[in-house]
Parts: sequence; structure tokens; C-alpha cells
Amino acid sequence: MKYLPLIAATLWRRPVETILTFLAVTAGFMLFASMMGLNVTYRRAVESVPDNRLLVVARFPGPSGGLPIGMEERLRRVPGVAALTAEMVDWARATGFRVVAAGKGTKYLPVYHDVTPAGVWGHYGLTADEAQSAGMNPQMFNSFLDGTKSAIEMAAIANATGLDVPTGGLLFPPCGVDDLPHVMRPREAGGVLEKSGVVEVVSSLERDGRPVFRDLRWGVYVVLEAPNDYAADCFRQYGLKTDASGRYAAMYKPYHLIGLELNISILSAALRGEPTGQPQGFRGDVASVAKRDLRAGEMLDGEGGYTVWGKLMPAAASLAAGALPIGLAHKVKLKNDVAHGAVVKWSDVEIDAGNDTVKTRRAMETAFSK
Repeated sequence: MKYLPLIAATLWRRPVETILTFLAVTAGFMLFASMMGLNVTYRRAVESVPDNRLLVVARFPGPSGGLPIGMEERLRRVPGVAALTAEMVDWARATGFRVVAAGKGTKYLPVYHDVTPAGVWGHYGLTADEAQSAGMNPQMFNSFLDGTKSAIEMAAIANATGLDVPTGGLLFPPCGVDDLPHVMRPREAGGVLEKSGVVEVVSSLERDGRPVFRDLRWGVYVVLEAPNDYAADCFRQYGLKTDASGRYAAMYKPYHLIGLELNISILSAALRGEPTGQPQGFRGDVASVAKRDLRAGEMLDGEGGYTVWGKLMPAAASLAAGALPIGLAHKVKLKNDVAHGAVVKWSDVEIDAGNDTVKTRRAMETAFSK
């Protein structure tokens, strides 16, 4: 207590600084208390949201708080891969490079085409109970695994960029990021591609199930070809990984954040009037393929289900075959038996010709068949 007069005298030697310090400390405590109150309010608001609602927190929040849980699958299917890859293709072309291949990475083995929702969780390292407790949809996640999602994304990229679709469908070659220029080049140059200028997905697994070194499971890529010796010299001088010839190099993004990056496309379209990928033609289509021997009278259950998976095909080949698009293979009954691995055709199913979506698709087929 004997030091209080000394402390008071010291404080009032500079009264302005003392008052300002006191006000700053008071403001700090008030701000802290306000934020604590806001945090409690926010947590209570979240806890009050019904279980059948999905709360979405945007970087640019609007007046609404939650979306129906039924929107979850649509949000997960936002074509972030297509937009990111289309942007990389635009960058490569604007820079003056030839685009040899573009696409993404994923976890793939040939047996995945026949996986059903009943067996999907083992491939994700989860039990059915763990997945259910997390609210994960087995059919949606199975569409990621069985090749359907990859096919849809590559069709979108091909249609947006003018790149071609592999004649026999996606190869899913095992490939890490360091080997992209070596593996993802035309066969005539020593790679796996039938030609230059195609979409393709690389696998994070070797065919025997071993992990690929430095895989691109979560990312996207573009493989470039140097248009001249100067560009090839730049590849070497700037430290790019190239093939043995030095003329093929790759650029990649190791991660893509699906719907979290949606605002980039929205703002680009709204503020600059510039899409981050839109169809320029009909080059790629995704056909329904039987996961097992299917019998007449069975009901197809669409993407990621028990009956069909989506295979990428050149649009011209799909139209010529009369292939049923995977997006319309939902709740339609088979009229004919379809063998395991065969493409399901329009003629194999009972279809509602009066459905607006069916009419739109049929009109598109007519337009592009000319």
C-alpha cells in the first residue's frame, strides 16, 4: 500500500498518455468480451440448426444461413476440376505452348469399375458405421471411385477446351508428378497417349496396388510441348521436370478444393464476364456401362450405384452407338439383357420420351449428329 502514492504520481506525470492507455485497455477488454459473446451466439445458432439442414459458411456470406442437406451432393459435384484444368490449358496456350494432355489425378484400379455402394467404404479405409456417423453417402462416394466422376470431369474439360477424348476411354495410367512429361506424351514419343492434345486421368496406384511415388491424387495437371528449341532450353534452365528429349514438361497443382473454390468462377463470370470453362463443342460424352450381367426388367440406379458406371467416350462414337448417357440412367427399366462391361443403349431401356431432360438430350443428339 505504501507504493500506491508513488504509482499514482507516476501515472499522472503524463496524464494524456495515461488516459489513452486506459482507454486502449478498456477497448481491448470490451472487444474481447464482444467476440466471446459473438462466438457463443454463433455456436448456439449452429446447434439450433435441425439435423436435416446443411449449414454453409461462405467467404462472402449472404442473408441465408443453411441449405437443405439434399444439396450436399450437388455441392460436392461442382466442377472444380474442370474449371481449374481449363484455366491451366488457357494459360499454357496463351503462353505459346502446345497442350499435349490435361486432366487430374485419382485413386484408380480397373476393379473399381465394378465396385458397388455395399463395398465402397473399404476402399476409403472406413467402416460402414464410421461413414454413416459422418453422414457420408455411399453411392456418391462410389461414383468417385468407379470412374464415373472422372469421366464426367474429363468430358467437361474436353468440351470446354477442344481437347480430344481417348478413343477407347480413359487409360488411368499410374503416374507421379515427376513422371508426367515422360508418361503423358504420345506413344510415338515413348508415352502412353494415342496422340497429342487429349484429356486423361492419372492413377495414384500402380496396377498391383502399390502407391505411386509423389502421386497427384488430389490435383490437376497440364503437359506442355515446347514449340521451339528456345522454349525447350527454358524448360531446362528454369528447372522444369522434362522427358529425356527435354521437349515435354508439365505444370500441376497438387490440390484442388472442389466447392471451396467456386467463388473464383462466380466472381470471374459476374465481375469480368469471363467463364472459367464453358462448352465450346460436343467432344466428350459419358455412357452407361453395365457393372455386371444385367437382366431385362431390372431398374438402373445411375452414377455410383449397383448397376452401371460412367465411361468417357468420344461424342461421335457415343452417338453412333446410341449410348445411354449416365446422367439419364436413373430409375429407368431395362427392356433387354445387357452383358457385363457392355454399353447400355437407348434401345435397351424404357424411357419417358415426354420428359423435358430427355427431350433436351435428344435434341442435342440430333443437332450434333448432322
